[in-house]
Amino acid sequence: MREAVRLRLLGPLEVIGSRGPVALGGPKERGVLTMLALSANQPVSESTLLDGVWGVELPQNPAKILQNNVLRLRKALRMTGAADHELGIVTTPGGYQLVTARGAVDVQVVDDLARRGRAAGKRGDHAHAASDLGEAVGHWRGAALADIADLPFALAAAHNLAELRVTLFEEWADEELALGHHVQLVPELERVITDEPYRESLRWRLMLALYRCDRQADALRAFQTARHALDELGLLPGAQLVELEKQIAARSSDLDWSDVVELPSGEVTFVVCDIEGSTRLFQRLGDAYPPLLARYHDVLRQLGAERKGVVVKTDGDGALIAFDEAGAGVEAAAALGLELAHPPWSEIPVRVRVGIATGAADPV
Repeated sequence: MREAVRLRLLGPLEVIGSRGPVALGGPKERGVLTMLALSANQPVSESTLLDGVWGVELPQNPAKILQNNVLRLRKALRMTGAADHELGIVTTPGGYQLVTARGAVDVQVVDDLARRGRAAGKRGDHAHAASDLGEAVGHWRGAALADIADLPFALAAAHNLAELRVTLFEEWADEELALGHHVQLVPELERVITDEPYRESLRWRLMLALYRCDRQADALRAFQTARHALDELGLLPGAQLVELEKQIAARSSDLDWSDVVELPSGEVTFVVCDIEGSTRLFQRLGDAYPPLLARYHDVLRQLGAERKGVVVKTDGDGALIAFDEAGAGVEAAAALGLELAHPPWSEIPVRVRVGIATGAADPV
């Protein structure tokens, strides 16, 4: 999806051509393009653009100055190689409009990924939800609009995009927690909390992830760290954070992660797989083995979900996946071997042993 993006707002403003970034003018020209892009495929009046970019310091003959900025931007957009109807600026009554094909602007791509990920999460497809939401967060290349932060419109717009970034990260974290990826999630939460130290919802997720890693003491310390941070603002921890601390201290079973799943009914095809030579692989990779194992399980869940399969059980590198159609199980087994032969996240191939059996599912 990223290959089609030609206008990037989620970081320093970039217009991407076939040979890389296209040169743009100064902050005000960039500001005009950004305002149009934030309202892509909708008209923006001259007065809105002038107020947002120049504010009270209007130049002489402001309409002409704005027109000249638009002319230069049109030339820059044509250098992307996109047709005008895919990425171009048109004149509208009293203003201008950025016309874009869906996916040409990174904000549009993020919106589509977020919508798709949230829908997957609602239907219980946590693997696809995590994938889409994680990809959405990955479109940020730094603080949005940082290179035009002094323009009048930029403060509120940048705040909204920053809030969207953290919200999507939290939604991604929830899907990762649902998948049982609490070990991998802890450092990601700690990294984001460094930039958002007063956001209780992030602290809540960190405490839960730590507890599910059998790190009760660290989870309780995370609460104290949150309390001290909030105290700097003269605030007390909220009710949800306090309640979670009580549950962690009491080792409440309500906090435990559960991978209980519902088997397909009737005749079921089971795919059983494990990593060939996993002991030797562990000895060879050392600390790099757990991340590889986590990615391996991600592949299993994704291949299963794509074919309406259910990961019934995992034990180390072993896994049992159930399908209600034999053909889907065979397809998943074949795809698994191909997917892991040369995985992009590992320098070595991951060979798997796969077995397939069909029969009636026992009720669980």
